[in-house]
Amino acid sequence: MALTRDQYDLQRARLEKAVADLRAGGSLLHAIARAYYLVYVTASFAATTHGVMVTHARPGQEGVERDDFTHNAMADVVQALYSGNKHGRVSPGSTPGIGGGHFTEREAAKRVDLLQRDRKAADYGPTNVDEPYTPEQADERLRWANMIVEDLGKLI
Repeated sequence: MALTRDQYDLQRARLEKAVADLRAGGSLLHAIARAYYLVYVTASFAATTHGVMVTHARPGQEGVERDDFTHNAMADVVQALYSGNKHGRVSPGSTPGIGGGHFTEREAAKRVDLLQRDRKAADYGPTNVDEPYTPEQADERLRWANMIVEDLGKLI
């Protein structure tokens, strides 16, 4: 079910607060994970707004296009939103593309993939250390998420 604009705005505000609170409390990996969710919610909202579809296929079955954006498809969704072109299993709908964003479509997709891996480490583990990133490294990843959200905001 797609979010309304009001629901998106509330979810975004909750996630931004969670990122800030977790970062301020020294929970760096969890702050990055919430920042990934901020990217996910923004990309999903922008994608739904523009009719982006993902082809879902099970072995032996024909693919079905839906606006059901799995986490594993998110890098392709972001790349399609940035470029306005089909990427992987993602059809761009009416997406015009980002134009002059902070990242190229490939750079954004790569960063979304890395943020998603951090989200999985935070949510499911295991990690070898409590906080795998220095504060500076974590802040860099949080900057990536903010820049991607800012770029995707051009489509909303």
